[in-house]
Amino acid sequence: MILAGSFIYTTKYKIHDVASYTSPDGKYELLFQQVGDPDWPFGHTHARLVLQDEKGTIVKYSFDIAADGANASPDLCQVTWKATQVEAVISDEEQNDNQYILYFNGKTESNQLDTRFGI
Repeated sequence: MILAGSFIYTTKYKIHDVASYTSPDGKYELLFQQVGDPDWPFGHTHARLVLQDEKGTIVKYSFDIAADGANASPDLCQVTWKATQVEAVISDEEQNDNQYILYFNGKTESNQLDTRFGI
């Protein structure tokens, strides 16, 4: 029972930190995390962005990456800090780039772009 529970936790729920980005003023941090393992054998990778400030978590935004069963890597994420938000563009080989906007007030927005790996 413990072995089965441990396997399920590791493959479905365990958080793997992929990358961390700090705003230029040092007030905010954006975490890029993988949730569990990619779907087997060539499925989606489950990921999330977590925006934090010195008080704690502002917002979490979950999404899937079509990466042919590969783990998430820092190379997939491009981050731009703005006055009221942080913008993260997630790129992979199997889908168009996706832009995720996390506002410092807790709101979120997402857009599918017409580019792949910024091209």
